[in-house]
Amino acid sequence: MPLKIFLTLALSSGLWLSASSHAELLGPFNWGATMATIKQQEQQVLLEEKAYSLSYQSQLAGQAYHLEYLFRGEPPQQQLVEQLYYRSLSDNNSLCAQAFRAALAMLTQHYGQAQQPAEPVSNCQQQLRSHWQLASGEQLQLLLDQWRGQPYVGLRITPAANP
Repeated sequence: MPLKIFLTLALSSGLWLSASSHAELLGPFNWGATMATIKQQEQQVLLEEKAYSLSYQSQLAGQAYHLEYLFRGEPPQQQLVEQLYYRSLSDNNSLCAQAFRAALAMLTQHYGQAQQPAEPVSNCQQQLRSHWQLASGEQLQLLLDQWRGQPYVGLRITPAANP
């Protein structure tokens, strides 16, 4: 069955997050799939292929997003161990705070209070994490972080056995 995840992230007055699939807000997940399997199933535009990751372009709510699949193991038998949806933000403290709070509110509405809630967000330089465990066992983290000096909001999903 093809991996079907629809995720909408929108940044206007803030970032709101909604997603749907056949089973729940996020999923089903194809943990353990090889890179070849993901490449065959994924319908988005492949931006970059590295030895241990695939990055796809995604148009969500009319804006560009990235979906990154991360693999472990030796080629060609690597197995999918993580998915990351992310969107870069401007280095504007109020926009970073709005984006993180809006995404946190949506995930809290769907999954309840985070098991590890983040501290209040005040600027783009913070490294914030909120953590949930999905009913299917996956670990879900909402992130406010920086990559190469650029702030981003991300949604990291890993299997239950992955630290």
